[in-house]
Amino acid sequence: MLKRIGFLVILGFIIVSCDERGLAGSPQIKLKVEEGGAAVAISWYNVVGAERYQLWVDGVKVYEGTDTSYYLANPARKIRTVAIGGTESTMDEVDLSAVTDTVEEVYERDGEGVCAIGFTGDGKFVLYALSDTSHDEDFTLYMDDFRPDTTNPDSVRMVSSNFNAFGDPFNKKRTWFAFWGPDSLLAPDTASYQQRYSPVLKPDSVYALWLDPDTNGWDAGHNYDYFLKVRIISGPDSAGKISFQYWFQRIGGLRWIPEPAKQE
Repeated sequence: MLKRIGFLVILGFIIVSCDERGLAGSPQIKLKVEEGGAAVAISWYNVVGAERYQLWVDGVKVYEGTDTSYYLANPARKIRTVAIGGTESTMDEVDLSAVTDTVEEVYERDGEGVCAIGFTGDGKFVLYALSDTSHDEDFTLYMDDFRPDTTNPDSVRMVSSNFNAFGDPFNKKRTWFAFWGPDSLLAPDTASYQQRYSPVLKPDSVYALWLDPDTNGWDAGHNYDYFLKVRIISGPDSAGKISFQYWFQRIGGLRWIPEPAKQE
C-alpha cells in the first residue's frame, strides 16, 4: 500500500511539472513572396509542446492541423497563427494592410512649391526641393510637364528620379508606372509598367507605382521593391499644385494593396 501511494505522488509531481512548463514560444510567422508578388507562402516556427496549429486570415480560420506552412493566393489584411497545446495557446500576427496617407500639396517642377517625393520602407513620405542637391539620393519621383520655365496643367506627370529631361539623372532609383485596374486589390504585374514617367495626371485617376530602388528589375531580386496605389484627388492646377492619396505595401515584393480595415 505504501509503495502505491508513493508512485501516485511521484506521478502527480511529473504531471504538474509539465503543465507549468507550457508552450515554449509562439508560432512566429515567416513570409515568402511567390507568383511575381501575387501570393505568399506562409510558414511558422514549430512550437515545443504544441499539439496543433491554426491559421486565421482576416478573422476567418482557414487551417487547423499539425502542418507549419500554408499557401495564400488571395490578398489579405491580417494573418494570425495560433499554437495550441492542452488548454494553452500562443499566437503571432502580421498586418499586411497597406499604409495610407495623403500628400496635400506637391507641385510641378516649375510650380510654386516642392516637387519631389521620397518614400521610406514603412510607407511614410518626405517632400524635397530639386534645388536642394544634398537630397538628390533621397527622393523617388518628382512632378514635371517637360516644358522648361512654365507649368502646363494638361501635361504633368510623375517622373522617376533616374530620369531628367533637362540634364543628368538625379539618382539611380527607378520608379515604374501603370494605370490601376478597377476595384483591384492587386497591383499590375511587372510586365505592365512603363519606365521613366507616368501617364498624364488627371483628377480621380488611379495609378500603380513600382519602386525599384536598386534598379535591378524583378528577377535579380525584389526584397526591397515596393508597390503603391496612387489616386489623384485634385489638380494639376494652373500653379502646378497636385494632391493625392496613396496606399503603400510594406512587404517587399508583394503586390497586394488591401486598404486598412475601417475603425468601428
